[in-house]
Amino acid sequence: MPVSLKSEKVELLDCIRLALLIKEGRLASRHLLSLADLAGSFKKLFELSDKTILEAVSGPPERIQRLSTLLHSGLLRERAIQIAEQCRCQKISAVACSDNRYPENLRQISGFPIVLFCRGREIQSVLAEKTTATIVGTRRPTGYGRLVGRRFAEQLAEAGVLIISGMARGIDTIAHESALSAGEQTLAVMACGLDIVYPPDNAALLDRICEHGTVISEHLPGTPPIRTYFPARNRILSGLADAVIVIEASLKSGSMITASFAADQGRDVYAVPGNVLSRESEGCNRLIAEGAFMLTEVDDVLWRLPVARRLDSFTAYLDEAESDDLRKVEESSCLKTNRVAEEICQLLRGCALSSAELANLMNTALPDILCQLTELEIAGKVKRDRGKFILLRS
Repeated sequence: MPVSLKSEKVELLDCIRLALLIKEGRLASRHLLSLADLAGSFKKLFELSDKTILEAVSGPPERIQRLSTLLHSGLLRERAIQIAEQCRCQKISAVACSDNRYPENLRQISGFPIVLFCRGREIQSVLAEKTTATIVGTRRPTGYGRLVGRRFAEQLAEAGVLIISGMARGIDTIAHESALSAGEQTLAVMACGLDIVYPPDNAALLDRICEHGTVISEHLPGTPPIRTYFPARNRILSGLADAVIVIEASLKSGSMITASFAADQGRDVYAVPGNVLSRESEGCNRLIAEGAFMLTEVDDVLWRLPVARRLDSFTAYLDEAESDDLRKVEESSCLKTNRVAEEICQLLRGCALSSAELANLMNTALPDILCQLTELEIAGKVKRDRGKFILLRS
């Protein structure tokens, strides 16, 4: 994203105009960002001359002419004003990617939404530097899937992790309801306009999420839940997350698409192992075989969450006795290693790093790092995982 746009706050009306421009003009996000950067702001984008647009955008002349017409269209502005009034009545707000309120981890993914429409509490207060976990899975869970989904969602929420899902039937609904039952907030990502309840039987759940959390969408109000919107929505589900958890999924499912996006975005993917005879467990078992982390207890996730936030949520989850045991193990490990090894252990808490990344962070020669990593690995304090090192708990 162009640096010059990063601190710009865009009003609701202009957010809607941007969304209309993408939808009506079939304009790719990267092209819109390039034009906005050329203009200096999203607001000034609508003041660009036809000549500037012609020089900045490539493509068929008729497409460029249509884009120019839309940018300067009074009808588009009038339509935006009508939608803005509708948004205010339904308490729907909007945040552009240039706004400081926009989720930072979402802004880092490829093809991030230019505009997010929000309903409920303000998105920055719901996220509020929290660790986030997206939970997805089949719409037709077995009894096992329901039990596991409820248990993990509740335990993660109680540990202070924000639960994110897509409010679909099945595992998504269980994830949201479990977070709310634990007295915590939750965030739902919709594949339609926020004035539409989908699925219809989740109307009460939608109201509860809006009251205690937030619901977001990249789509304008009035946009129906078209089939092709769901795979695109999944990139947002994974992009918002520190960890993506799959609980029961067939091989060809939206959950597998979410897991694929998560892997491409560098997010940790967890899968709950299931019955090898169950179609609903084929996807999870395949993910584990291909390198996803196997999830059998909530500690598997909490231990690897980002270190700056993980420690707070992890300590909140563990009872006093468990915290004391863990502290003794960590202190014992540090006493048996030198200063460099101790610093390595600290850096590896909650994240995986390569030897080169450790050397860079510690400003220490790579051979010294490799030597200490070897000793720690032999001592059973760290292990190598896909080219990176992680800290073991015992």
